[in-house]
Amino acid sequence: MLRLPDEETVFLFTLLRTASPGAENPQDMVEANRSLYLRAQAVGGYQYPVGSIPTTAEEWRAHYGPAWAAFKTARERYDPDGILTPGQGVFPPGP
Repeated sequence: MLRLPDEETVFLFTLLRTASPGAENPQDMVEANRSLYLRAQAVGGYQYPVGSIPTTAEEWRAHYGPAWAAFKTARERYDPDGILTPGQGVFPPGP
């Protein structure tokens, strides 16, 4: 259920960063990652739904666009207890 561009050729491009001792502030690194993602999004890129970029439930709905209903239905069917990827914020915690 990955969101893919409607193109014949699709590829994954990712940057993996580490925060070793003496590295810049981790929050600055997260903000820099988000800035890069927003630039990619502006030209049609999609986010692979794991990583360190905080994303709201509303942003996830926009990310999946017309596929959101099918994605939500699959989640309800295969993860009814909501235990998979709770930290990604795709589905806000229920009551």
